[in-house]
Amino acid sequence: MPKKALIGVNNVARNIKQIYIGVNNVARKVKRAYIGVSGIARIWWDRSVGTLSKAADADPLSLGRSRMGNANTGNVYTLFAFGGISGGNSNRVDYYSASLVHSYTTVNPGRFGVAGASIGNYAIFGGGNDYNQFAQGPGTNYVNAFDTNITASVPTALGFSPLDPAGANNPSYAFIAGGSNMHGDATSYVYNNVEAYNANLVKTAAPALSQYKALLAGASVGNYAIIAGGNSYSLSSWNVGTNPTITPSNTVEAYDTNLVKTTAAALSVARAELRGARNRDFALFGGGNSNAVDAYDANLVHYTPTGLSSANGNIRLHVGASTGGYAIFCSGVGTYSTDGLFATAYDINLTRYLPTPVTVQRQFASGGSIANYALIAGGSDSSGAYPTTVEVYKEI
Repeated sequence: MPKKALIGVNNVARNIKQIYIGVNNVARKVKRAYIGVSGIARIWWDRSVGTLSKAADADPLSLGRSRMGNANTGNVYTLFAFGGISGGNSNRVDYYSASLVHSYTTVNPGRFGVAGASIGNYAIFGGGNDYNQFAQGPGTNYVNAFDTNITASVPTALGFSPLDPAGANNPSYAFIAGGSNMHGDATSYVYNNVEAYNANLVKTAAPALSQYKALLAGASVGNYAIIAGGNSYSLSSWNVGTNPTITPSNTVEAYDTNLVKTTAAALSVARAELRGARNRDFALFGGGNSNAVDAYDANLVHYTPTGLSSANGNIRLHVGASTGGYAIFCSGVGTYSTDGLFATAYDINLTRYLPTPVTVQRQFASGGSIANYALIAGGSDSSGAYPTTVEVYKEI
C-alpha cells in the first residue's frame, strides 16, 4: 500500500490523507515526496497508488471457456477472446467497459490458445488452435483485431502457426512471439518467430528469439515489450519418433519501439508456464512451477521481490493482471487442490500485498485490466467445468 505519514492532532496521531503545495497560486496534490537518507532519495509519502481491494464480481462471461486471449481497445474495453470448451473451441468475444458494463460478440474462426496484445485503439489476437483442446491438432496463423467500437477486422496473418504464443506490447507495436504447433502423427514445430503490428495493423517481422520456445510469457513496461521464460527446445521441428531436448529457459528478451532487441538479465529461476503482469513502473513474471517473481523496470534493471503467496510455492497455469498501480497474480493449480486459492499483488515499490484471495480455483484462466479494475475470467476447475465467474480487484 502507499507510504503513510502521520500528524499529531490533540495529542493523537492521525493519518495524513492528502498533501498539497501551492504552484502559481494553485493547490497541487503531492503524489510522491522524498527525503535524503545517506545521500539516497527515499520515498516517505506516496499517493500515486491507491488501495487495492477485492470488489463484487462482474457480470459473468457469456460462455465459460479456458485459454482465452485478453487485450484492450485503448481505454474503452478489455476483451476476453475465443477459448476452449469441452470437445472443441469457441468464437465468443466478451468485452467489459471501464465501468464494467458487459457484452459479447462472435467472430469466426473459433479457437483456443491465442495470444492477445494491444496497440493504439486495437486489441489483436493471434495464433491458437481451431481443432480440439483435448487433442493434438494444427496451430493456426489467424489474426483478428477489434477497434473501440468492437468492429472486427482481419490483419495480415502470422508467418507461423503457434499455439499459446506470448503477447506483449510497447507504445509502437503489439507483439506475438514463440509458441508451438504439436502433432502426434506428423511434423511438430516450436517457434522463435516474433511478429509485430503497429497502430495501423501493419505487420513487421521483429528479430527472432534466441531460442525455440513454448509456454513462455510476455509483459510490458515503458518502451519495452518483454518476452520471458518458457520451455526451450533443441529442435525447431521434428517428426514422429524424434525427441528433442526440452529445457526450462531463463532467457529474457526485450523489444523497443524501433524493434531493436535487447537481452535483459536472466530470470532468477528458469521456468515455463509462468505469467506476466505489470504495474506502472515494472513488468513482472511470476510462478511457473515456482513461487519466484522477477521484475524489470523501464531501464530493464532486474529485481527479485518476495515470491508468490501460494501455500506450496509451485503455482502454474495461473493468471496475471493489473489495476495500474498493482500487478496481481492469482488462481492456477499446484500440488494440492487449494493451492490456487490465493492472490498476491505488487505495488510500484515492489512491496508485496496479500489481498482477499480468489474464490474460484481454475487453471488456464485469463486476466484483464480496464481503468482501475483487474478482472479474472474463464478457465477450467478441478471437476472439468468451465466457470463463467469474473472476479474483480479494484484500486481506489
